[in-house]
Amino acid sequence: MIAEQINKYGVGPLSQLAALGKFIHTLSQRIIYKKTTPENLQKIVAGEKVVGERFKKGRWNQEDQSGFYQTSSDILVADIGLYVDFLDLFENFNQTQFKLFLREIYPLYRAQLALLEKGSGGHKEYLSEDLDGIKKSIGVF
Repeated sequence: MIAEQINKYGVGPLSQLAALGKFIHTLSQRIIYKKTTPENLQKIVAGEKVVGERFKKGRWNQEDQSGFYQTSSDILVADIGLYVDFLDLFENFNQTQFKLFLREIYPLYRAQLALLEKGSGGHKEYLSEDLDGIKKSIGVF
């Protein structure tokens, strides 16, 4: 409920809380409307634990964490399986690679999704063929 309120109304200057709230809201909507499998949900929970540990270990600042959750929310809207693919990729990175990827490359996927968006009026839709190209590019890493 709190995540839904943050998603609707924002939290003012607390951008980190807003980004995390949007991520939680988006994920919960995917779960409620059965847009994922139990296997993917397990992978997301496990992957988020790994990401959280890396944030602590690498002493990430709140702004960088906020950027991660903003991009992750957009990817979840496009395709939850795509987000799982990213989490799988993150497990293979060492701390330096992880930080570099999330700061410099991951946001480019957010921009690419914005360009591929087909929906209107706040409803985002993506063609599976377009998302396949992103999934293939993840395999390159």
